[in-house]
Amino acid sequence: MAKSRRDAGGEGLIANVDAADFAKALGHVSGAVARRDLIPILNCVLMDCRDGSMRLVTTNGDYEAEDRVALAGTANKDGALCVDARALQGLVSRMRGECLVVHNLADQSISIMAGRMRATLPVLPSSDFSPMDEDGTAVHLEMASGVMQSGFGCTLHAASTEEQRYYLNGIYIERSDGDLCFTSTDGHRLAHIEVTAGIEDDFDPVTVPRHSLKDFIALAEWAAGEVKVSIGERLFSMAARGRRHTVKLIDGSFPDYRRVIPRDALLNITLPVKEARLALEMVVAASTERSSSVKIETEEGRALFSVSGPSGRRAEASVEHTDIAPGLTVGLNGKYLLQALALAGDEMSLAVTDEMAPVRIEGGDRLVQVIMPLRV
Repeated sequence: MAKSRRDAGGEGLIANVDAADFAKALGHVSGAVARRDLIPILNCVLMDCRDGSMRLVTTNGDYEAEDRVALAGTANKDGALCVDARALQGLVSRMRGECLVVHNLADQSISIMAGRMRATLPVLPSSDFSPMDEDGTAVHLEMASGVMQSGFGCTLHAASTEEQRYYLNGIYIERSDGDLCFTSTDGHRLAHIEVTAGIEDDFDPVTVPRHSLKDFIALAEWAAGEVKVSIGERLFSMAARGRRHTVKLIDGSFPDYRRVIPRDALLNITLPVKEARLALEMVVAASTERSSSVKIETEEGRALFSVSGPSGRRAEASVEHTDIAPGLTVGLNGKYLLQALALAGDEMSLAVTDEMAPVRIEGGDRLVQVIMPLRV
C-alpha cells in the first residue's frame, strides 16, 4: 500500500517495509529485550531508518541484538525512534503485505498501517537509547559459521544455571594451535570440543554467558557461511549479513577443567548410539528419582541398563555390541547420558577408571563429555 508523505501526515520517520520481513527481524532481536524492567527504554526497540534499510536494535544492558530489514519503494524518510518492542512485534506479526510506519511528531507516536489494519503506539526519542560501547581491546576474527554453531551447540547443555556459581553460567572459549576450544560444566557433567578454525590471532580466554547462546547458535545456523567474531575484555559479539549479537562476558575465573577429564581408563566400552538411546529412554521413563539414576553393568558383548524404585518398581534393557568388555558397574544420571548420546555419532565410547571416578564419554567429532557417577 503506497502512500505519499503528504498522505501519511507526518514529518518524522516514514518507512515502507514488508510486514513478514519486519516481524521476522523483530523476532531476531527480541531476545535482548528486558523482561519486566521498570526502565521503559529497555523494553524498546530502536528503529533507525537510513540508506534504504531499517536497523533494529534492542538491549537489556548486558546483551544487545541488531538486525536489518530492507525498505520498500522510494516514499521513505530517514529518522530514528524507540518503541515498545513486544507491542510492535505483536502488531506487525499479524499484518500482511506492505506495512507503512509513520512517526507523528505532534503527539510523539507512530502509526503502523497494512491493508485495513491500523495501530498507534507511543514512542521515545532515539537519544534515550544507550547502545553498548565498542570494545577497543577486541580481537576481530572471521571464520566459518559452522565453527561457532558446533562449539556452542555441543556444549550449551552442560553450562550451569546456578546463580551461586555464576562463573560456570556460560561457555569458556580459548584458542589452541589455531583451533577454538569450547568448554562448559555445571559441576556434575562437562562438555569440551575442539573445532578446527584456522585462527592465527591469539586472545585471552573468555566465558560467554548462556542466556544469549541460543541466539548466537541461531545466528550461526542462519548465516551458513562466514561470520565475524569480536572477542574483547568485556564484550563478545558475532555478526553476519546485517545481524549482530553482542553480550557482556562473565567476569570470573573458569576452573581448570582439564583436571576433571579422566586420562587413563582401566576399562573402555563402545556402545551403538541408536540401540543405547532406545534402551536408556525406556529405563529412564520408569525412574522415580529426580536424577534418573541408571545402573550400567557389562558382560562380554552386552551392556545392561537398569533402574530400581520403591514398591518393587524395576526396569531394564540390554544392548549388544562386539566391543563391550565385561566388568563395568557404574551409576549415571540417565538424562545426562541421553543428552550425551544425542550429540554422538553412530557409536559412543565410555572410559571408566573405577565406579566412583568420572566417566569420560567420546562420540562425535572431537567432542569429549564427562559425567560424575552416582551411587546405585
